[in-house]
Amino acid sequence: MKKVLKFFLNVLFGAVFLFFLNRFCAGSRFTLPLNLYTVLCTGIFGVPGVILLISVKYILL
Repeated sequence: MKKVLKFFLNVLFGAVFLFFLNRFCAGSRFTLPLNLYTVLCTGIFGVPGVILLISVKYILL
């Protein structure tokens, strides 16, 4: 039960972090989509997950 709660808190933190990252970077036209996959990646991997998402976005564009 404790691991499930920690997982959901990490996912919630990931969603909030991506929301504020999009708000902060809106002037530079850089955004990461706020969807299930990006939230899970950020929630599970934390800051390295965000760096991974940013790297993938730049590689694919």
